[in-house]
Amino acid sequence: MNTAFMPLSPSFTALEPASVILSTLQGVGYRSVAWGYAGRKAILSGEGGYQFGGRWNPPGVFRAVYASCMLETATQELLYGQRTKGLPMQGLLPRVFLSFEFRCEQGLDLTAEEMLEVWGLTATALTTCDWLAAQAQGKQALSQQVGLWAWQAGVEVMKVPSSAHAEGANWVFFPENFRPDSQLLLHLPSDWPL
Repeated sequence: MNTAFMPLSPSFTALEPASVILSTLQGVGYRSVAWGYAGRKAILSGEGGYQFGGRWNPPGVFRAVYASCMLETATQELLYGQRTKGLPMQGLLPRVFLSFEFRCEQGLDLTAEEMLEVWGLTATALTTCDWLAAQAQGKQALSQQVGLWAWQAGVEVMKVPSSAHAEGANWVFFPENFRPDSQLLLHLPSDWPL
């Protein structure tokens, strides 16, 4: 079954933001960016997600910053993205891998089975929907619809299953929803050239 255009289940569309229990999420994020986007302000701006969209956000609607819970997952996501888009591997370089620590009060964990059940979703449906095909046709994939709902509900970060690394998970941050008490510490040397 092609889940690219799978409509949201009635249990999902009926959810009101107040009915979903958000929790504090904290941890370490690993991110890979092209050298041209490695400036201190650009690294976590979400501008790329805004311009081009991604698995969890449609283009031109809101900013999203993608990171992984493990360095291995970040690497797998990078390679998977190139293959999926049919781009040559040599086009990946140069790149910068970086890490950051964070703590956000308004988090949504979509790796938790009980949360997926509340939404009437499965990890497989979220990770196998063809968001690129949907986006190319001017539609929103299932995962993009979930991201849009979360952004509209004021979620700061989602923990989501990885499409590229079965044992891995990713973080999707919504910078426009960061609260004053959110904490994000980027690990860059003080003499970072950008």
